[in-house]
Amino acid sequence: MRLGRTREALEQFDESLRIEPANPTVLLQSAWIRATSADARLRDGAKALEQAKFVSDATHGSDALAEATYAAACAATGRWAEAISTGERAVGNALAIVRGCR
Repeated sequence: MRLGRTREALEQFDESLRIEPANPTVLLQSAWIRATSADARLRDGAKALEQAKFVSDATHGSDALAEATYAAACAATGRWAEAISTGERAVGNALAIVRGCR
């Protein structure tokens, strides 16, 4: 995704999800933009939460990137306690990978 082309990237992600609605990589990319974009017109916390939760559930909370994205989506929707606990799980998952435990 090139700088300044976020809207176009999101449109491409949406098109990809129409073809393959359960693609975890595309769901996480889309959710991240919707949760964190500086452009308020692109933010959609509810959609970000839906997309990130789907991947988090599918990976049983074991994927660091999925959990980090889910935490951002929780924060975007004001679910602060869940954002913190999910963010902590994301860090734990990432540390486990770095330490070679997974």
